[in-house]
Amino acid sequence: MDVVLSMSLFRRVAETGSFSAAANETRLSQPTVSKHVSALEKRLGVKLISRSTRQLTLTDAGKQYYERCIHILDELTETEANLKQQQSCPAGLLRVNIPIVYGRLEILPRLWPFLERYPDLSIELIMEDRNIDLIKEGVDMAIRVGRLDDDSPFVAQKIGESPRVTVASRRYLSNRG
Repeated sequence: MDVVLSMSLFRRVAETGSFSAAANETRLSQPTVSKHVSALEKRLGVKLISRSTRQLTLTDAGKQYYERCIHILDELTETEANLKQQQSCPAGLLRVNIPIVYGRLEILPRLWPFLERYPDLSIELIMEDRNIDLIKEGVDMAIRVGRLDDDSPFVAQKIGESPRVTVASRRYLSNRG
């Protein structure tokens, strides 16, 4: 059985003083809650709850286990919340490799507002027109122009496209039209 679920159910039984109340709160059947608590007792080799037809009470071992369950379950909940928050709020160092012109035109004008929005994030821009070895250089992401090789180990996401542009000098255009 899931030990964390069993601990949670034991905690609710201890706090409500009833298997039925804990079952109603968790939308499980009363026998399911009882099986989880019994599985905990079997796993631990101690009786956690003294049951009678009219009431239940925690044994000394049950009181001790209840106190630890509170600590462990609350710590687990806090840890999960912190991890979820970290996923929604980027933090740390992000090393990005981008072509020079693209960086000047597209990234730099947007960089300060982005960093203000995510103050726990630091960005190291590596602006070069050559494709560097991302793994060797310890780069987290790169912006590239063109297609990714079929055998590339990297994941690519198209972020835009540029129309084909014909470029000529004024002299050429004045001579040729």
